[in-house]
Amino acid sequence: MKHQMNHIQLTINGKQIQACEGQTVLEAARIEGFDIPHLCHMDGLRPAGNCRACVVEIQGERTLAASCCRAVTEGLVVDTQSKRATQAQQMILNMLAQDTSSDKSKSVDLARAFQAQDMSHPAIAVDMNACIQCTRCIRACREIQGNNVIGLAYRGHHAQIVFDMNDSLGTSTCVACGECVQACPTQALLPKLGLHNSKAQTAQASKTVDSLCPYCGVGCQATYHVEGNRIVQVDGRNGPANQGRLCVKGRFGFDYVENKQRLTAPWIRRPEASKNPQSLLTESDLTQLFRPATWDEALDLIGHRLKDLLHIHGNNALAGFGSAKCSNEEAYLFQKMIRTGFKNNHVDHCTRLCHASSVTALLEGLGSGAVSNPVRDVEHAEVIFLIGANPTVNHPVAATWIKNAVDRGATLIIADPRRNELARYATEYLQFKPDMDVALLNALMHVMVEEGLSNLEFIANRTTGFEAFKDNLKTYTPERMAPLCGIPSETLRRVARLYATSKASMIFWGMGVSQHIHGTDNARCLIAMSLLTGQIGRPGTGLHPLRGQNNVQGASDAGLIPMMFPDYQRVDNPKVHDFFERYWGSPLEPKPGLTVVEIMQAIKAEAIRGMVIMGENPAMSDPDANHARESLAKLDFLVVQDIFPTETALLADVILPASAFAEKTGTFTNTDRTVQLAQQVLSPPGEARQDLWIIQQIAQAIGLHWKEQTVQDVYDEMRHCMPSISGISWQRLQTEGAVTYPCHSETEPGEAVVFQDHFPTADGKGRFVPANLIHADELPDAEYPFILITGRQLEHWHTGSMTRRSHILDQLEPEPVALIHPKDLQRLGVQAGQSIGLTSRRGAINLYARADESTPEGAVFVAFCYFEAAVNKLTNSALDPAAKIPELKYCAVKLTKSISKPA
Repeated sequence: MKHQMNHIQLTINGKQIQACEGQTVLEAARIEGFDIPHLCHMDGLRPAGNCRACVVEIQGERTLAASCCRAVTEGLVVDTQSKRATQAQQMILNMLAQDTSSDKSKSVDLARAFQAQDMSHPAIAVDMNACIQCTRCIRACREIQGNNVIGLAYRGHHAQIVFDMNDSLGTSTCVACGECVQACPTQALLPKLGLHNSKAQTAQASKTVDSLCPYCGVGCQATYHVEGNRIVQVDGRNGPANQGRLCVKGRFGFDYVENKQRLTAPWIRRPEASKNPQSLLTESDLTQLFRPATWDEALDLIGHRLKDLLHIHGNNALAGFGSAKCSNEEAYLFQKMIRTGFKNNHVDHCTRLCHASSVTALLEGLGSGAVSNPVRDVEHAEVIFLIGANPTVNHPVAATWIKNAVDRGATLIIADPRRNELARYATEYLQFKPDMDVALLNALMHVMVEEGLSNLEFIANRTTGFEAFKDNLKTYTPERMAPLCGIPSETLRRVARLYATSKASMIFWGMGVSQHIHGTDNARCLIAMSLLTGQIGRPGTGLHPLRGQNNVQGASDAGLIPMMFPDYQRVDNPKVHDFFERYWGSPLEPKPGLTVVEIMQAIKAEAIRGMVIMGENPAMSDPDANHARESLAKLDFLVVQDIFPTETALLADVILPASAFAEKTGTFTNTDRTVQLAQQVLSPPGEARQDLWIIQQIAQAIGLHWKEQTVQDVYDEMRHCMPSISGISWQRLQTEGAVTYPCHSETEPGEAVVFQDHFPTADGKGRFVPANLIHADELPDAEYPFILITGRQLEHWHTGSMTRRSHILDQLEPEPVALIHPKDLQRLGVQAGQSIGLTSRRGAINLYARADESTPEGAVFVAFCYFEAAVNKLTNSALDPAAKIPELKYCAVKLTKSISKPA
């Protein structure tokens, strides 16, 4: 329950007003429409009061007061417009103007950055001549983002803003979140991107559009500044997930939409152009393999070829991959097209490669695959348990909330084979051995049971299966598990007590947990930890698998998975099956379809003969990528709709030019279960078309008699077959911008915290599921002695098709690198920066070595965003038996010196 605010009566400029306890004079004055000049103050930042531009006169006080940090009190009489106050304000502003050599206007011409003192950073220009030492940048960097790069050095007249130890910005530890740029009132810090195009050398934009960031699952709201049909700047917006914050990708990674490689017309493969899966380069000249075509010609060919394959080979001959970067409406319509047009359930997307095991375990144990609490609930947590996730890289804004929580006194426990940036905030860091998640987690729960730390009342009232689960834990003592997982038994006991005894403990995990053949077992253990201690169903508790892509939650909700209709309604449930047959007016296949990896295997077996792929890049993202590429090349007919000639598109028979995120309107559901409305910012280039239109045209081409539907039409159709969002109308989203589900009525606010008094299972109870230790499918040996760990990196996203076409982001990380412990490099006789070969039983790549002490000895970490060093050529396609997720996080490799550089 929120604390009831006390109201305070005061007078400002002769007007009696009412303010809330805790407000400042500046805030109260602004609410009443009184304008007070200010520079060091910024909403969201702690007041500093050091510029003194906001001074006001307070009756009965000898000195003027800084209104930005003076709290309102009962009976206070304030004059913001007195002669004394206005003279002081003007004098301070004049002094600041004389102390700098640059215009302080917020609309300063960006061309001034060409004369900036420090142009060493790819994203940010620094002009200390314009700095007034208001410290907004320091507070933004340290207190908001928690990066601690910017500080104030020296004293008196010599005082100055510095980066790290007075380094240039480009050589500092800056992660380019741009929070300082957004905070700076004088443009001493400003974005450089516009300087690379003479048409964008001004900060003035003809319009602004409120929308969302297109990258990770945090779902940051953003404001796009547009000039003509170009984005010139992006600022954070006050959304529920980000409160104005952005990361490097959201703030500086927007120019990919105007990259010269954008697809602007349909392309049809030339008859003489064979499909060679081994010679894929994103920069390949399209005209050598394809010829341009009209939309009518391309759609006519698609309709005839897909219908022929269905006629010749039957209803199971076709499949479709959707995308977690497309909107809810696009995901919904795409899976509906596959199910009603292809007459099967062979439809999937990249959730199969990230959190399928988490969703499987959550559905099994709790009856719901969604997160229980939003990320920002960490502000209510006493203990935060983070395992197998690297939020500072994958979910940077989410990481800022964790840093803020620790700064306020929360205890952070991190369990991960790789030491990430958040480890320096952690009270306990458990660098356990790769593949030993179950050993670690069962040992923790053994302590909780053995030492009486379990919540027996919660277990009795809210769970089933505890006795069998308890029996299974008996052999998992900390003393037995310590040598297996590499964590001392006394540390395991200490951590178990911390988690179990706190008033509120919250668990976050990522793909380090899920992408194993025992990924479902790993997630089962985390679910059991929360049930065992009753740490669920309250603010600051619960389970949160951090979603990767910006709409992986929404795409799954909308039914873009082979065993579920929308809202996780099983396709093999007769009652559900009958409902959707009536709702869609079409006979439907009652058996679950094939998953991503299974479809690739079915192509090799000549069971799947044709595919439609919307915005997905399996030639880069699938495990054992050589096998995936060979499968794609083997298809009789492949249609790809995308914005660039991706590695997958170059194996297509027809390529359709689609819309980028900023070129369409639609809803997206973030990792917090919050449905948000993204607004169209730009028009698609050339003959490129919005994805929703393309889906409808393909559906009509294969014989579906669909009427043309707008985005709102499709959303309304979704809402009436998805109970979880039935209370979130399109009109409500237009008004509120974001609403969290489940939300069953338009008068409800939506449930941010779920499972408060029951679980959505048949009996309303959570289920304990025992997990036992099994090893990875492929272990290191004498020939392949290293463990390969794959993932993402801060500056690039997923397969890199967007971020590597962004000017700033590609400058920040232009080359493929392998992160290797310095001792391993020394043993191999390799210097950092040298080219190395990385080989598994499935493939080989060349890339550059980077010394990295966060990577454990005997392991190597590689991001999967580089086409010239596609690490998924090496990874293992072995599947988790329950979730059918491949083991992307663990396989055996060998490292060698190489004279060949990445292709």
